[in-house]
Amino acid sequence: AGGAAGAASLVFVYSLDLARTRMSTDMGKGDKRQYNGLADTLKKTYAEGGIRALYKGFNISVAGIIPYRAVYFGGFDTLKALFLSDGKSNFWKKWGLAQANTVTAQFITYPIDT
Repeated sequence: AGGAAGAASLVFVYSLDLARTRMSTDMGKGDKRQYNGLADTLKKTYAEGGIRALYKGFNISVAGIIPYRAVYFGGFDTLKALFLSDGKSNFWKKWGLAQANTVTAQFITYPIDT
């Protein structure tokens, strides 16, 4: 379920992330910039190749987010059942477990998230 949620969210935010990346790498100054804001970036990218241009690189991103979110959500539930089932959990135990889970999920999926 976590992997599906990650993939679904990526459908909505991927084109915005692509536009942000294009704007941040647009090294021109003043009038020499290729893009003038988010809407202009999206419009010009769409003009280059339609909807496919807005989602260039989407497949590898979704291939990375599905296992990351699956490990992230599933791992926390598993760790919680293993280490916090005694009923004596406090904020710091939960926080430490969440941090360990986040680092582990990122470590496992890092090779495809470059």
